[in-house]
Amino acid sequence: MTPMNQAFNDATNCIAARIFPLGFDVCRAAPNTMAELETALNIHGRMAIWDGEREDTCFADTETWRQFRAWHDWVHYRYDCAFSLPGEHKALHIQAGQLMRLFGRGEDVAEMIALMFCNIVGPLEAAEEGLPKVSGREFCEAHVGDWRTYAAEIVAKQGPTDVDAIAFSADAYEMRRRLGPPVLGHQKSTT
Repeated sequence: MTPMNQAFNDATNCIAARIFPLGFDVCRAAPNTMAELETALNIHGRMAIWDGEREDTCFADTETWRQFRAWHDWVHYRYDCAFSLPGEHKALHIQAGQLMRLFGRGEDVAEMIALMFCNIVGPLEAAEEGLPKVSGREFCEAHVGDWRTYAAEIVAKQGPTDVDAIAFSADAYEMRRRLGPPVLGHQKSTT
């Protein structure tokens, strides 16, 4: 199996190597709440990530999936992003800003951002809508297109700093909640 976007795999590995030059721990019972994550980091001084659902992802590579999870959970910790749908949006907007600062604002970065949102927020919104659970890869293959317009808007409108990302994420999240998730292939009209 090949990655859905090799450049995203490469970017993920690059960013995770910067954040975790000495690595992180992988375990079956990783922190599942912000309090557990903070406790684990404060006691052990290392990120501990969950090792589940790694076989069939958009990355097509277990190690890159782990790198992404570590980067994503670090953003939760560093920026106090709750383990909730708004918190996931906040974390992903921060990650989107990091991608844009490192790799620019091209269509390639917008595609990486679409995959991030599809991979993390998409299944949560699908669960809210009562859709059946499928593998991460299968979900991304079916729905990444639903996230491309949103990702292009982030690239076009979100400011360059993490503070900009946090502010933009709050507004963007509220707008998405009003319009409805794109997961079902439609959005509510604003008129």
